[in-house]
Amino acid sequence: MDRLVLAPAARRDAVVQLIRSAGRTLTMSMFRCDDFSIVDELAAAVKRGVQVRILITQRARGWREKLKDLTALLRSLGADVRPYESPVVKYHASTWWRTRVLL
Repeated sequence: MDRLVLAPAARRDAVVQLIRSAGRTLTMSMFRCDDFSIVDELAAAVKRGVQVRILITQRARGWREKLKDLTALLRSLGADVRPYESPVVKYHASTWWRTRVLL
């Protein structure tokens, strides 16, 4: 079921539910992530056999090194992490993958 989550307090739970609901493939676009419980959920998805694919920005103000570390961490967990083709393109996951969850 598609839904739009606007309330900041509800976003985290929505992302966790999405990750937990993935059965075969999880494809998502990521700008930044400093919430290690989300990273833990992604690791758990990989462990249960979900193909986790993440399209990640190459730039975020004040996050240059953190993005490199985040990319390395996600890859070490088994996620397929790819940067946007252009460092000026952000937020458009449809440029590489259709954003979807296959149950």
